[in-house]
Amino acid sequence: KILFDFADLDSWSNGEQATYEYTVGGTTYNIPVEHEDFHGSEAGHTTYTSCEQKARAFWWLAVMIASGVTSQTTTQSSTTTSSPSSSTSTTMSTTYADIAQLLSSPTFFTLLLVGGIVVAAIVITRRGR
Repeated sequence: KILFDFADLDSWSNGEQATYEYTVGGTTYNIPVEHEDFHGSEAGHTTYTSCEQKARAFWWLAVMIASGVTSQTTTQSSTTTSSPSSSTSTTMSTTYADIAQLLSSPTFFTLLLVGGIVVAAIVITRRGR
């Protein structure tokens, strides 16, 4: 499953997460809340900074989906197919070499172009107001 969590994105700004403490039965939890940098309504119900952050996060997510990378470390998945007369085992790895191959692919170029246009449109709109 793929999760694009706006609430989590909105709780982070400049490496700092905004939270509040919530205590239940003696246990205290830090609950994420919208970071004060995103309080405002210049872009409907949010800020241009929040819009730009979401555009950048979506671009990153799209690249990861297109590349098949599920984490920033090497991942492996194995499948075994058996029949009464034979057995076949296949292991697939995703490494930084695979990412390098993706970077030179037409799919990546398309995602880069579309992502760049989206981010540029947000920045231009943001500076124009």
